[in-house]
Amino acid sequence: MKYINTILNQLLSILPRYQFEQDVARKQANRYTKHFTAWNQLLVDLYSQITGKKSLRDIEMGLKMHTLLDYRGTIQLFYGDN
Repeated sequence: MKYINTILNQLLSILPRYQFEQDVARKQANRYTKHFTAWNQLLVDLYSQITGKKSLRDIEMGLKMHTLLDYRGTIQLFYGDN
């Protein structure tokens, strides 16, 4: 299977994840979160902006249709006991 570099992956390669995680830790942005971290929120926001999603249902259906960034383990959808 041929590897294709997506637009989202290209944007994420520009963003320094280590610096982002340091800023989140300094501001305690993940203080009250259990599953959906600030990094996951950023990924979903970028995905919805790039694809032009209009609603939460549209975003959810789009994420269910694709295994977005699954190889990096960055977005993990929590449905039931999975």
